[in-house]
Amino acid sequence: MMQPISPKSEREIIIRRTSSTVAPRSASSALEVLDIDAITYDSKCPPMKLRSHQLARLRNRLKSLFGYLCGLVALVLFVNLVVGTKISGYLGNSHIHLKNETETASTKNGRKRITRAPSKPPTLPPTKLPDTGKMRSSRGSNLTSNSPLNDNPWFEDDALDSQATNDKPLTPMVANASAIFTERWCDLHGVDWMPSKTNIWQRNVPYFMIPGAKYSGTLELAQELVMHPSIVQGRSLEPAFFFQHNFQRYVSANHDKTKVLAARSRMYARDYPLSAALKQPKSKLVSFDATPGYLFYSSTLPRRVLCVMPWVRMVIVLRNPVDRVWEHYQGAKTRGLTLTLEEWVDKEFFLMEQVGLLNATSKEENYAWHDYQRATLEGAIGRSLYDIQLRQWFQALRAIGRNPSKTVYVVRADDLALNPQKEYSAILKFLQLTDAPLRKPAAWNRFLNNQAEREGMDANTRRRLEMFFTPYSKRLKSVLRRYRVRTGGNLKRF
Repeated sequence: MMQPISPKSEREIIIRRTSSTVAPRSASSALEVLDIDAITYDSKCPPMKLRSHQLARLRNRLKSLFGYLCGLVALVLFVNLVVGTKISGYLGNSHIHLKNETETASTKNGRKRITRAPSKPPTLPPTKLPDTGKMRSSRGSNLTSNSPLNDNPWFEDDALDSQATNDKPLTPMVANASAIFTERWCDLHGVDWMPSKTNIWQRNVPYFMIPGAKYSGTLELAQELVMHPSIVQGRSLEPAFFFQHNFQRYVSANHDKTKVLAARSRMYARDYPLSAALKQPKSKLVSFDATPGYLFYSSTLPRRVLCVMPWVRMVIVLRNPVDRVWEHYQGAKTRGLTLTLEEWVDKEFFLMEQVGLLNATSKEENYAWHDYQRATLEGAIGRSLYDIQLRQWFQALRAIGRNPSKTVYVVRADDLALNPQKEYSAILKFLQLTDAPLRKPAAWNRFLNNQAEREGMDANTRRRLEMFFTPYSKRLKSVLRRYRVRTGGNLKRF
């Protein structure tokens, strides 16, 4: 009688047969292949039963996990449905997403009607709307701050009307203004807010700032000043230390306070070479920061700067607003901008209209400006609205008890082009530095008035921008006159 073949013997026979028909393999590798074939085709093989049981358990676990995930998704959708309706259409926390067309539901026939955005922005001065008595709320975070704007104690109720006829006296500064400011915005743990005798040298590093405006001659003035014998250049003429991507680590998340000790230590270590001569108590050497973008972020940047450097002086270079926009556009094209100037300007006007800046009342303007700073990438038009930026910087200086008339000097790039040595000497006098000859007077020639016209800006676009900037230029004169800020050249030219 024939004896049954054991499973092991059967497997060895199959191995021998396989090895004669396929490429040579080791016994273990051939057995491995056959095990897989056996599990696939032989339902009586014990390994098949074992693996089937494991697959069943895994399938059950996946079903349970899928059920949990479905429940979680349903919960999130429900919460979003309940809560999200309250903020739908609202500006995002870090970006404002604008659409070229907005949909408005029509009450007739139950159909939707498309209302397209205006193809042409308003060219007339901003109109003053009736004051509702409600302040615009701050939305989310931006490049420079996470704190609501209405926490700023220095925003006096003195935003000028579009006609720029308001010359009322300033509110007297509070006696303990600096204490109120530092209590709210500055974390002074382990450091003196104003350097004492042991570290008095810190008042010279940096001693002054040239915060802007962008494309207005800030770099040209910095390159001239750095050749002065009393000035020491830092790591860069434009360190950009106070911008969000560099400074956010020095701001407390809960109270938006600036960590003065950490920020000041990092600033010295990163941006300024502190030589032994510079650290002498009676040293006459100074350094400076010439980052032109600082002026634009006037809603929140002043409190950071004044927490870290309350002693700083400011030299501000302004320019014909239309020429500044033109050169800004030329710079943007070199970085890859493909829009025409008219399209670029239209986008900026549309954005300003969306945030409420074009038709803001006096009380709403600070909040609309704050929204605009968060929304725009280039600030093509807004960077030429000098009156808003300067007024907010001046108010921040008054909030720490400093008088802008003794702290700020404003000069036009056009005046530096017309009388370069005279204006340069006036700047040095304001900074209490010894007079020196101007090394590169020809560098200012391109800032002569009407550069945009000379270089081919479309006449209609230029006229349109001039009409828009005219009321803001009038307001700028009123702001400078009201705060009694020193200016180069003739105030009437501003």
